[in-house]
Amino acid sequence: MSQPRIVFAEDDLNLAELIRTFLERHELSVITVADGRDVIATVLREQPDLLLLDIMLPNMDGLSICQQLRAQYDRPIILFTANDTEIKHILGLELGANDYIVKTTPPNILLARIQAQLRQ
Repeated sequence: MSQPRIVFAEDDLNLAELIRTFLERHELSVITVADGRDVIATVLREQPDLLLLDIMLPNMDGLSICQQLRAQYDRPIILFTANDTEIKHILGLELGANDYIVKTTPPNILLARIQAQLRQ
C-alpha cells in the first residue's frame, strides 16, 4: 500500500521542515507549500489524502483557502494554527475543516489526529 499523501501549508519554513520530517518518519508523504496563493492549485493538482493548513499564510489566509477548496476537495482538511481563539475554532469548522489543531499540540498527538482523519 502506498503512503498517505499530505499537503502541508505552512509559511514558517523551520516548522514546516520539522513537521514534514516527523510525519515522513511515520510513513506519510508530505508536500510543503509556503504561500497561500499556491495551496489551492497544489491540492487540486496533487489530490492529497489530507490537507494540513495553517490559517495565517502570506497572500491568502487558510480560512479562505478552506472555504474555496471545500467545493472541489472532499478529503480531510485540518487547520493547524497558533490562533487558539474560540471564534477561529468555530469559524474554521463551519467553513469546512474537519479538525482544528493548535501548534502547541505535541507532535505525537498531531500524528494521531492526522491518522484518525485518514481512517475516516
